Amino acid sequence: MWIALWLFVTNTDPATLSAHQRLTNATFHERAERFASAYRELSLAKEALKRSPDTDLRQLIETRASRLAPRVGYRMLDVKVMATDISIEQDGVPVPTFEWGHAEPIDGGPHVWTAKMGGVEFWRFAGIVSEGAQLVVSPSLPYMPPSDDPPPRGGEE
Repeated sequence: MWIALWLFVTNTDPATLSAHQRLTNATFHERAERFASAYRELSLAKEALKRSPDTDLRQLIETRASRLAPRVGYRMLDVKVMATDISIEQDGVPVPTFEWGHAEPIDGGPHVWTAKMGGVEFWRFAGIVSEGAQLVVSPSLPYMPPSDDPPPRGGEE
């Protein structure tokens, strides 16, 4: 309620306010040299401005994003086998499977990736992402011998 009242009193468009907040967040990230985070905030600000007529702010955001783009580092998880019980973590945070196989923006600096199967870690890699570079991370999957047992059928035990 207070936000709605403040927006009414100041006559501020909520979409523009969101873009301003994103722009401020991007500034903080950029000053801390977290360029991928800054770039992501600018992209979200651009999305928020699709509903706003503020062309000056849109131009400012696009200019900053284009200036920042060459400094953004990327990582690609090159996972050769897609199994339901494999999970990848980056710095202790799970990486969703939809991010596997293509370049994703990542802040520069040291990072650690781990791969787990059935909750057991079987692979670990530490790497440094440089400004404007792309790092390809390829987990080495454990050898899994073929099973002599036929796969279970639905409804049978």
